[in-house]
Amino acid sequence: MASSTQTKARKLVLHRLKTFKDLSDSFNECYPFLRLGFYEHTHKRMKSSPNSELISEELTLEDVCEEVPFLVVDINNQRVVGQLEEELQDKLGLGVQVLRWIRNRWSQTAFNDDWTIERHNREAEVDDKMFGEM
Repeated sequence: MASSTQTKARKLVLHRLKTFKDLSDSFNECYPFLRLGFYEHTHKRMKSSPNSELISEELTLEDVCEEVPFLVVDINNQRVVGQLEEELQDKLGLGVQVLRWIRNRWSQTAFNDDWTIERHNREAEVDDKMFGEM
């Protein structure tokens, strides 16, 4: 993983045949303590999404979205989580949450949407070391 002094170009590629699992796994490869969750409805910054609206990871973008753009999204270390979620929501018309590994479970980062992706990943790594393995 790149240190905070390095900026490694990280991109998330969206197209109609990608599953939600593909997208989440790609994000997780860059940030091992974070995942993406996709929800039926968008949300405002600093708000969580109801778990009952979580979209099955096995579905493809074209299964759920009316229009699916081919899109390359910047997911570099210094990207603010709330900005990333808003960009994906605007492009897909779905709710998107960055999920963080906290105390042995995936949790929404809604209350810290102003943190960078790197900070969330680092904090989750520390939490994992204190409270148990993933």
